[in-house]
Amino acid sequence: MILRNYQQEFLNKLRKSFLKNKNILGVLPTGAGKTVIISAITQLAQQKGNRVYIFAHRIELIEQISSALHAFNIPHTLVLPDYPVNNNILVQVCSVDTFIRRVNNYLPPDLIIVDEAHHLASATNKWGRCVSNFPNARILGLTATPVRTNGQGLGRNSGGLFDDLIVGCSVEWLIQNGYLTDIRYFVPPQIVDMTGVRTLGGDYDQNELEERLNQSIVTGDAIAHYARICPHAPAIAFCASIRHAQAVAAEFSANGFTSDVIHGGLDKVTRKNLISGLAKREINVLTSVNVISEGTDIPIVEAGIILRPTQSLALHLQIVGRIPRIAEGKKFAFLNDHVGNTLRHGFADTPREWTLAGTKKSRKDQEPTIPMKQCPNCFCCHKPAPACPSCGHKYKTEIKKLKTEKGELQELSKEERELIKIRQKREIKKADSLNELKEIEKKRGFKKGWADHVWAGKLLAREKYNAQRG
Repeated sequence: MILRNYQQEFLNKLRKSFLKNKNILGVLPTGAGKTVIISAITQLAQQKGNRVYIFAHRIELIEQISSALHAFNIPHTLVLPDYPVNNNILVQVCSVDTFIRRVNNYLPPDLIIVDEAHHLASATNKWGRCVSNFPNARILGLTATPVRTNGQGLGRNSGGLFDDLIVGCSVEWLIQNGYLTDIRYFVPPQIVDMTGVRTLGGDYDQNELEERLNQSIVTGDAIAHYARICPHAPAIAFCASIRHAQAVAAEFSANGFTSDVIHGGLDKVTRKNLISGLAKREINVLTSVNVISEGTDIPIVEAGIILRPTQSLALHLQIVGRIPRIAEGKKFAFLNDHVGNTLRHGFADTPREWTLAGTKKSRKDQEPTIPMKQCPNCFCCHKPAPACPSCGHKYKTEIKKLKTEKGELQELSKEERELIKIRQKREIKKADSLNELKEIEKKRGFKKGWADHVWAGKLLAREKYNAQRG
């Protein structure tokens, strides 16, 4: 299989880092081809006679990796309950849960590859216990979101396992170069009030979240907006609990759309059939509970319907990453965000500076909003601009606080997203003190410690500049 140019460039960076480092974390956006990179690295290791163990935590991910290895003609076996231990084959694709029960039955590997490696936070969780049994093996972790919900770093100096971070191309670049479709964002003028909901492990407490959603009226009507914005488009609705997902699916079905529920408690055959039904357009809306937020590849999906708030940037990006994959006839994807996660965490293509150090989470529920306008002519909602990007309606020069119709999702156009991002970059660049950066941190709701990290980078850049000038 021939790698794309950006994949080959990323692969070369990984190999170069391995010359100096033992454990490496590689970052590629969802849809960029992490399974291809896994296969290419595995092929190089196998050709040298090295033993390779590849870890994943869901059957869907294991099957995707196995399929990619077949495309590279790489002999391998699976570590699953129905498969016997087989040390005669160098490459093993392992379920984390199965492997940890059999760990003493396997020969030490030379290389360990971990998919969705943001789960590999330390040597003490189940992922860490799998790899810590083989201290001499090198580790390659791959993820689209190198952050933990609790802000814990993934680097060695932060209690993690990785020595180096290699970042590949961005979502923005993938969209611009036609490897992902652009996303049309529809967000509410208000977000669900999460005041008083406890935080557990860096995200909202599951039980309290479900209770709040049952009591609150989520802005807009998910079914009405789906029917208006993207009727019958293959969609995934991301819900807070099984009960919540069942209620949402029932409502969609009652309104003439085929809908079903998928969650981790279902057997793998049922989950596979449900995903296949969505891919074949036999199901309009699949309501999901923590199953299709990572790794699942269904390019035909055109819409994401967010019905669960989250404090986790990683979860938000994993959710959004389900919808922009390329498919025949798919011009763009729709994100109907009924709980304001986009306002908390930004867009899929918002530039982000990843680090192994981690960040300290603020205990305050700071939820920044993105400035937007609502066109009085066509009701398109977008980022501030002299004219509506949808119908061309020109606004008056005087800046006024525009009213928004309660319950209507607001579309944020690509042009205005770019304008806001440019302005935000300039504001950060012009900031000439730590206090100015802390004001930006507070205003935009960034994680506590962001300002200190950026200011340290500015000071280092100044030192280098002064040193060059002599």
